[in-house]
Amino acid sequence: MFEINVGALLESYSGDSQVLEFSGEVIPGTFEDLELLSPLSFELTLITLDDGIEAVIRNLQTKVRYETVKHDVTVEEVARTFKTEFDPLATDDVRFVNKKNSSIDLTPVLREEIIMACC
Repeated sequence: MFEINVGALLESYSGDSQVLEFSGEVIPGTFEDLELLSPLSFELTLITLDDGIEAVIRNLQTKVRYETVKHDVTVEEVARTFKTEFDPLATDDVRFVNKKNSSIDLTPVLREEIIMACC
């Protein structure tokens, strides 16, 4: 559900950016262990890097049920890097651009951040 085509940005110059907004219901089952109780909203800025895409999520808000407890979730800002090439020195929070369709998948990033906000 949160797979975004970044092909145009990858073909652009380093530093180019695109701003997107999401506000709406999330398909049940998108996050296997979270139940969203209200619409999810966030602003997304995608920035072209020499070797990938930087995704900056701002003002993420929703209400969820996680491990039977209801939580109001607010995440001010979080950034993740999506590389075009494997780097053995990359940290665990670096993800990769899907080269087959020039896309990035924010689903695992959103799930992680929502769960961290619940704890």
